[in-house]
Amino acid sequence: ELTQEKLARMLYHSLRTKLMPLPDEVIVYPNHGAGSPCGKYMSTETYDTLGHQKKVNYGLRADQTEDEFIQELCDGLTEPPQYFPSMVLGNVLGVESIYKVREHSQKPLSVGEFQKILHETKEVVILDTRKTLDFAKGFIKGAVNVDLDNNFAIWVGTVIRDIKTPLVLVTPKGREHETADRLSRVGFDHVLGYLEGGFDTWITAGNKVDQIPFVNAGDLLKLAQNQPIRLMDVRKESEYQTEHIVGAVNLPLDYWWKHMDKIDQGQTYYVYCGSGFRTGIFSSLMRRNGFTNFVLVTDGFNVLKDTDYFQVTEYICSNTML
Repeated sequence: ELTQEKLARMLYHSLRTKLMPLPDEVIVYPNHGAGSPCGKYMSTETYDTLGHQKKVNYGLRADQTEDEFIQELCDGLTEPPQYFPSMVLGNVLGVESIYKVREHSQKPLSVGEFQKILHETKEVVILDTRKTLDFAKGFIKGAVNVDLDNNFAIWVGTVIRDIKTPLVLVTPKGREHETADRLSRVGFDHVLGYLEGGFDTWITAGNKVDQIPFVNAGDLLKLAQNQPIRLMDVRKESEYQTEHIVGAVNLPLDYWWKHMDKIDQGQTYYVYCGSGFRTGIFSSLMRRNGFTNFVLVTDGFNVLKDTDYFQVTEYICSNTML
C-alpha cells in the first residue's frame, strides 16, 4: 500500500536525484494546486525557475533531511485521493502514449453504441461534465456530474476512486476532446468514448431522464421560515470547522463514501457547499447510490450566510485549506 509517508519518501529521493542537480535557470512547472491536497501553503504560480523554487519552496531546501521533508510535507494533510499514488507510479514507470489513449477516449458514440456499452461493460460510469443546474434539470440515470469548468480533474480523481474505472462521457458540445484529454492528465485512460451530440441526442432519441430537485437561497429561506429543514454541508471538514450553519450535518464530498451511514433516508436534506458546484457532484453520487432524499441548493454558503436568517457558528481560522 502506498501510504503518505511512502509517497513522501519516493518524492524526496526523486527530487534530490533528478530535479535538484539541474541548473537554476531551468523552468519548472510545479503544478502546486494551492489549497488542494497536492499543494498546501504554496503559491498559485504555474511556472517558475528552479533556482527561485529552491529559495521559496519548503520542499526544496538544500539542507533539509529526509525526515524533515516528510514531516513538513505530511503535516496537516488528509488522506490523499486515490489517483495520487497511481499518478506517482505512472510518473515513475511510464504511461500509455496520449495518442493511443485518444484512439478510444475521443471516439464519438451513437445513442445505440452508448447504450450497448452501458449494458455490456461492468462498473462503467457515465461522467456528465455539464453545468450543475443543467445537469439537475435532466440527466441519464446513474450519471455522475462534475462541472468541466470547476476544478474538474481534481474532483473526478477524488470522487471516482479507481482511475481504471471505465468511463463514457456526456459533455458540453464541442468540448468532448478537451474533457478526455483532461481526464488522461490525471490518469483516467479508460474513457470508452463520448455521446455524440451530447445530452440533447439522448432526449431526441426518446430516452428517459432522471432529475434532482433544486432550490436557490431565496426558496430555501421561504421553506425554513415555514417548516423545519435539514441542511447538509458537503464542504471539506476544515471549511466546516472554520464556519458553518448551526445544525448542518457535515458529509465532506472528498470522502463521500466513508460517511454514508450518517444519512437518514427518512429525512429530506438540503445540500449546500461553498459556491454551488460541489452540490451537483455530491447529489449525483447519492442519486447513483440509491438516495433520492436530497435537494440541491444552487447558492453557496456565503449567500446563505448573507441572508441573515441562518445562524452561523463563530469563525475559527483554519491552519489548512485541505
